[in-house]
Amino acid sequence: MKEMMTNYLLGAVACIVLGIALLIDPLIITDVLGKALGVIFIVWAVIGILGFFISRSRGGEAGILSLIADIIKFAAGVYVFIDPNLLVKIVMITIGFYLLCSGIPQLISAVRIRSIAPDRWMLPLVSSLLTVVIGAFMLLSPVWITEKLMRLVGIILLVSGICNFLSGFNGTRLYNKLKKDIEYGGGRGRDDRDTSAEDKRNAIDVD
Repeated sequence: MKEMMTNYLLGAVACIVLGIALLIDPLIITDVLGKALGVIFIVWAVIGILGFFISRSRGGEAGILSLIADIIKFAAGVYVFIDPNLLVKIVMITIGFYLLCSGIPQLISAVRIRSIAPDRWMLPLVSSLLTVVIGAFMLLSPVWITEKLMRLVGIILLVSGICNFLSGFNGTRLYNKLKKDIEYGGGRGRDDRDTSAEDKRNAIDVD
């Protein structure tokens, strides 16, 4: 139980630290992930290029297309490592394009619904407009959107971590108190001395 509560408190502290880090630098996670992905591509490409030359030196038939592909992977890895926000831009632009492609037909459908059901077209209109606006923002400012989302995640992690820490701290105090009460009730003093004999003498004195 004690180990479980300790792990719970450590997890809460980790959430607090990560939340503060995201509030200070909302792109810290994407930077780390982007650099890690860049390193993976670079190592993957270097292994492929070395394998190509080793195979050729031993009389193998390694294809030139595989070498070109590894060179492209190496260049992509270097670029992503230098500019880790590229990954964020690609993801956000893809999501924004999808939202636009789904929001515009919904907007057209909402306008058509107006002529059929004038009292039921506002909700589809508002939802489709929001979809189009968010998609456009993601296409035009993918990094800005990511910063706002990461700050929101940071606030959630910070609040959750503080609540969990306070809950775990109070739970630990309650557990320690109950443990001492159980030991005291079973003939163990609060200073861990065996008090059963003393309790018996006190009972005789009272009689």
